Amino acid sequence: MTSEFLGDDYLLTTPLARRLYHEVAAGLPIVDVHNHLSPGEIAGDHRWETITELWLDHDHYKWKAMRAAGFDEPLVSGGADPWDRFAAWAATMPRLIGNPLYVWTHLELRRAFGIVDPLTPRTAAAIWEQANAGLVDVSALGLLGRFRVELVATTDGPPDDLADHRRQRGWRRRLAVRSGHRRVRG
Repeated sequence: MTSEFLGDDYLLTTPLARRLYHEVAAGLPIVDVHNHLSPGEIAGDHRWETITELWLDHDHYKWKAMRAAGFDEPLVSGGADPWDRFAAWAATMPRLIGNPLYVWTHLELRRAFGIVDPLTPRTAAAIWEQANAGLVDVSALGLLGRFRVELVATTDGPPDDLADHRRQRGWRRRLAVRSGHRRVRG
């Protein structure tokens, strides 16, 4: 059986795998133990202006791939125009076929925005427009809720201030936000 790229049965190559996923796992909440979400953006229920802000402002894996592709630092970690940064990410994509970043990018496009076209320099402008239009009514908590995320363990470093984690401690929501590296006190 051939599964559609990133379709409902992507990577589910046996009847048992499809049954276990669709009948057991698909309805379960997500426990995300490693991500690149900003605790401040979650605490403030941030609304992103562009897909660049959502995707590229905090993801050091994407930065590493873009640096390896030869892009200058303002296009990688910030400072350049958001469209130019997104176009640089799109230009990086063909080099990433076979890399998890390629799959993750396209899963995010498909599941969050309904975009099924591959991200390439040729499709970048149309995807930029469609993804940005899809962000108009999306907030950090709304997006996490839509995907039934119940726990987020952020990738804070040892020197990071954990004030945003402390701010979220009193929430009466189904979402728990924890530091993936150390205990939050206070």
